[in-house]
Amino acid sequence: MDRVEIRYDKRSAAGAALLGLTLLGAVLVAIHPGPFQVDSAVLHGLIGTRSPALTGIVDDVSRLLSPVAMAGWTALIVVALIVRDRSVRRALPVAGAVAIAAGLDTMIKLAVTRPRPPAVLQVGSPESTYSYPSGHVCGTTVLVMTLLAVTVAGLPRARALAATVLAVAVIVLCAWTRLYLGAHWLSDVTGGALLGLSAALAVPPLLDVVLRRVGERIDVKGLL
Repeated sequence: MDRVEIRYDKRSAAGAALLGLTLLGAVLVAIHPGPFQVDSAVLHGLIGTRSPALTGIVDDVSRLLSPVAMAGWTALIVVALIVRDRSVRRALPVAGAVAIAAGLDTMIKLAVTRPRPPAVLQVGSPESTYSYPSGHVCGTTVLVMTLLAVTVAGLPRARALAATVLAVAVIVLCAWTRLYLGAHWLSDVTGGALLGLSAALAVPPLLDVVLRRVGERIDVKGLL
């Protein structure tokens, strides 16, 4: 077994473990759909930090990190990678991970059917769709972390570290906006982050193996 295959196994195992945690959370939420004590504590703590001016800004940021916006950002990034690389080698894992995470997010939401926090606790644009896991956080996490995974390998260590810190900061910002607006409980955004990260870890190495196997059988060197 070569080094690439070992890395693939480790990342897949980590992705599977995180997916397992997400599903465990889904089971717990299905059994107890109401907020946990920490959920209520965090949301009520953030209510005291709200102001009309800040709420408007946070609502705008949240819209920029919504699942619909993430689909648009993903399309732009995929096109940019294809044009830059003249290959789908890096673009396909990004598109695949985002699509798979979005599908899993929808399925878990429909299975758990957890209600959102009460409308009286929400500000900005109130939401009433299912709450666990957070689609905003899932989509943001899978996109930034998958993009990081396919680009950071060729960067100097300092730039790679800076890119990693920036990616984590974007995820934290997204989670905070959802909590600030009262659109989700803490456990919802945690589940979204775990689900997005699980796809970001597992899908790129899996697709890399698939692409290499396809390349061995079909003459697609111009694409790969």
